[in-house]
Amino acid sequence: MVCVAVVEDEAVNRNQLGEYIQRYENETGESFSVQFFPSGEALLADYDGRFDLILMDIEMPGADGMQTARRLRQVDEQVVLVFITNMAQYAIQGYAVQALDYILKPLSYLSFKMRFARALGRIDRQKDAQILLDCHGRQIRLPVRSIFYVEVQQKQLCYHTEQGEYALRGTLKSAEEALTAFPFAKGNHWYLVNLAQVTEIGAKSLWVGGTELPVSRGCRQELLAAFSRYIGGTAKG
Repeated sequence: MVCVAVVEDEAVNRNQLGEYIQRYENETGESFSVQFFPSGEALLADYDGRFDLILMDIEMPGADGMQTARRLRQVDEQVVLVFITNMAQYAIQGYAVQALDYILKPLSYLSFKMRFARALGRIDRQKDAQILLDCHGRQIRLPVRSIFYVEVQQKQLCYHTEQGEYALRGTLKSAEEALTAFPFAKGNHWYLVNLAQVTEIGAKSLWVGGTELPVSRGCRQELLAAFSRYIGGTAKG
């Protein structure tokens, strides 16, 4: 199911967008969860990173769409954003906030369908095995394949990834639960390693992302078994 937020101050346009999403759902068989917001402030007040796509009007009283988008990007860098506007020149500014596209008013179903489908295509690519991290108020959508390992230090989790490091409060158990569907295993009591990124396992250590990590005697047997299952194609992920 794709979670969509519609941010539009005019009820007529909100209703029309809702009808278009329902029509698209009926035509394609895809499933959508849609929530409507009358303003940018209402979206941000309720924002917790659950949306895959945001359709947002640019011209709204209070915080307009561009101001809302700038604040949105401070807490969610990945959500797909499509602007709705009656002036194409406004939409050009959308590149500054990584907007994917824009839909011109007055709304037509043909135009909506084309741009909505494009946005869904972007979501499908972004959803290729992702988890959502709450990094001290910032919502980060993290591709699982990019994770090297996750370690815990003094009640803080640190995700070491291809993009850099992300720190958040948590326990190794909570990380295990979040990654249970993916090929991760313990190499020690303080870290989980992404088996898809491991290049070598030695007698007392392993190598992942150019980093050598110690492997404990208690974890080594299960680590090797999990790695064998993964290489053999029988592990999750």
